[in-house]
Amino acid sequence: MRRALRTTLCLLVAMKLTGQLHAQDEPSFELSFETPAEVHGDPGETVEIEGTAILTSFGLGEEDDGIQGWSLSMSSIGWDIIDVTLDGTAGAATTDDPPGLRSGGFDVQQLTTLSGSGTECEGRNGAVVAVVLSFSAPTTLPTTEPSAVAKLTLSGEVPPEEDGCEECSVEFADGCQGQGQPVDNKATLDGATQRPARVSATTRVCPIIRCDRPGKINISITDEAIDDDQHTNDSTDVPEEAAEISSEGRTGEKGSITVYANLIAIGLTDFADEPTGIQGWAIAGSVSGDAAPVSTSIEGTASAATPEGLFNGGFSVHEVVDPDELHADGDPQGKGFVSAAVLSFTSPAQLAPSGSGTGTILCVEIETIDDLPDGEVHATVTWRDGMRGSGQPVRNVATVDGNTKNLCSCQTANLTFIGIDEVPHLRCDPNSDGETNLADAVWIVSQLFRGGQIAECPDSADCNDDSSVDLSDALFATTYRFLGGEEPPAPFSETPHDDGACALDPTPDDLECTSHAFCNE
Repeated sequence: MRRALRTTLCLLVAMKLTGQLHAQDEPSFELSFETPAEVHGDPGETVEIEGTAILTSFGLGEEDDGIQGWSLSMSSIGWDIIDVTLDGTAGAATTDDPPGLRSGGFDVQQLTTLSGSGTECEGRNGAVVAVVLSFSAPTTLPTTEPSAVAKLTLSGEVPPEEDGCEECSVEFADGCQGQGQPVDNKATLDGATQRPARVSATTRVCPIIRCDRPGKINISITDEAIDDDQHTNDSTDVPEEAAEISSEGRTGEKGSITVYANLIAIGLTDFADEPTGIQGWAIAGSVSGDAAPVSTSIEGTASAATPEGLFNGGFSVHEVVDPDELHADGDPQGKGFVSAAVLSFTSPAQLAPSGSGTGTILCVEIETIDDLPDGEVHATVTWRDGMRGSGQPVRNVATVDGNTKNLCSCQTANLTFIGIDEVPHLRCDPNSDGETNLADAVWIVSQLFRGGQIAECPDSADCNDDSSVDLSDALFATTYRFLGGEEPPAPFSETPHDDGACALDPTPDDLECTSHAFCNE
């Protein structure tokens, strides 16, 4: 008796497990859409995309029969559905180009308008599709791969710039009604109705932000300041690529690059639609890589006090930040700098007062963290909101007509510090006494033709900078000094004792310079 009971229980458990396995093997189906993740256009422009309805089978093998037909009810939010077709799908006829699977069956493709009262589609425009692949042949969809079963053309308007991107979706909503009865989303398998799972698709419709249009303010990075009147000019060119800035330095010493920040105003106007300029700004920069900012300065920029610059009784702060200070995201902010200015609280001081133009507003000296190797060191300057100096976190903005305007584009800069085994020197000073005179011409002739002493800095003997030392260099020095000839190329100075007169060769060649007594004493 007990053995029989145990046998019965085992059979029941086995039957239950068999039922569970069978349930897991039951086929299932899914309807989904393929649409672009994002589309861009000018504000107010009408854009169109294609949405493809996909029907996928699960739990069917290659030898099993697949879907024989389907009905689709489709609607959208944010889009207008302006066309529905079976072209290029499995529902197209076998005689179409490209061919589909439908042969002697049935198809309907219709747009709907505010149909489906009391259904998911109520109050919406949409589209319906109905397909039977064949009434006479065993034609079905593939069982092991997704099939395109309809295509929609979706149309929408690009939102204004200030609104940002808008999310528009397309979905399978039961109840849309064309010329016949309301349609639900169904599929037919072995003559039986299936209700596939339904997955919608969302596309972000985004306005193209063009930073070269009126009303925009941009920031650029250069290796020189604007030297026009009060360090501004009329240019409205907006750089599209990152700035590439490099400098050479002696190996074993720190490399240094000075970069300049420039604001570019384009067609700015006030509340009366009259041209107006930038009254103030705040900028925050970040430096990544093997270099760090060591100082900021407004000398030689439009931020300097009048008459050199435009500043006149306003507010001004410019500083390198503490890299360990926490950023708004909770992590250390890293290396960087901030700058903020109001040109005046009492006078109509403005950068680009005609509404358009470019002005240099800040210079930043950036040094390598370690001494230069014999090679290159790289760093990058970017603009990052939330950097914090001694005050509150700084956002990259400008003030126009009393209102805050975000900067449209912020140019980055790739910095390359090049280490070379060379020393600062003076050109056309082979005897290294700090002067260019007849003695240098005699030195070159003696070196070349009389077995005289070789210049300790061969590059210094290359007076005409043609990458070789020969008689032409002696003639060049004599012509310059006594016949009003051309001045030797850099590094050269009529006042060699001034700071900065000694420098590296800006046109490197094979003439090395490892020592120059005057410049290296």
